Amino acid sequence: MKKTALVIVTVTLLAGCGKHAQENVPQQPKITGSRIVFPLKSPQIAELRLALAKPAESDERSVPGRLEWNEDRTVRIFAPMAGRVSQISVQLGDQVSAGQGLATVLSPDMGAAQADARKAQAAYEQVKAQYDRTRDLAEHGVAAVKDLEQAKADLATAEAERDRTTRQLGILGGTAKVIDEGYQLRSPIAGTVVDRHINPGQQVKPDAEQPEFVVTDPDHLWLDLDVPEVDLRHFKVGEPVQFTVSAWPDEMFSASVKSVSAMVDPQKRTVTVRADVNNTSHRLKGEMFAEARVTEAAPKGIDVPDTAVFLLGQKQYVFVFRPPNAFERREVKAEIRPGGHSIITDGIAVGDKVVSAGALLLQQMLEAK
Repeated sequence: MKKTALVIVTVTLLAGCGKHAQENVPQQPKITGSRIVFPLKSPQIAELRLALAKPAESDERSVPGRLEWNEDRTVRIFAPMAGRVSQISVQLGDQVSAGQGLATVLSPDMGAAQADARKAQAAYEQVKAQYDRTRDLAEHGVAAVKDLEQAKADLATAEAERDRTTRQLGILGGTAKVIDEGYQLRSPIAGTVVDRHINPGQQVKPDAEQPEFVVTDPDHLWLDLDVPEVDLRHFKVGEPVQFTVSAWPDEMFSASVKSVSAMVDPQKRTVTVRADVNNTSHRLKGEMFAEARVTEAAPKGIDVPDTAVFLLGQKQYVFVFRPPNAFERREVKAEIRPGGHSIITDGIAVGDKVVSAGALLLQQMLEAK
């Protein structure tokens, strides 16, 4: 009797353990065609991330750049010969006219050039007087014709040498009126002194690495942009460009595209685009950093994260969430856009929720069916 009771108790316990074990076995998702239905509160659902499909919007991006002096309106002035600075006539920010002196330099070489010019002038005057006498004698039949021709040739040679030395002095910024060994560094254009690299008493030389002065017209600047290949279609010669600078972050400035480089930078994969900037207000400065705005018109379609779209062969798919616990694979037509977006033109509707992280996991479940 005791054995029988023990056997009954043992069987009852085993039966209870089996029923408990069955209750602990997790339920598996149900797969029908391209649809996966998870058990309610399945932990696998928590591993998925959803994104709302919404109408595509216009996309605004920034392109980095910098403002530079307009090189068509800028001069860098170097000393034409070695010497010592004796006087500075202008300061940074000064307005100068074309031909105005910026600094005086004393140079032995200039002294020699002045002496050569004075000698050439004296020689010319002497030869000119000799020519006048010979011509007068020839007119009275005293001097031979060949003597007059020789005197004329000598005069032409002396005149050429005088003009050469005088012109050279003018180019160097000196004068032959007095031999003072001094010459002027002059600005060939009207503009503003924006850089200076000399001081009184400093030695200068013609092969210096930096110019003594930089003069530019600040009314006109260049905007150089490093444009990614994908945005190059937005920049065409003659078209306007909008940009901002840190000094006035809430204000938009305008420029006009002047040129587009013919090559792509092999490291940065960008193209240099140069634009003309009207700067009559003088608020913009050379070497300022700038950001141009590129606005991409809103495409026709639905915007989803590009991680939601995956390929199977030549076709594109997404998984659409169907509350409360189902996911359905849909074939779509999508175009990858910059900034991590895809534009879907067919297959889903605005307001659908798509799987943006975990879509490949769902596809593996379909394939393992």
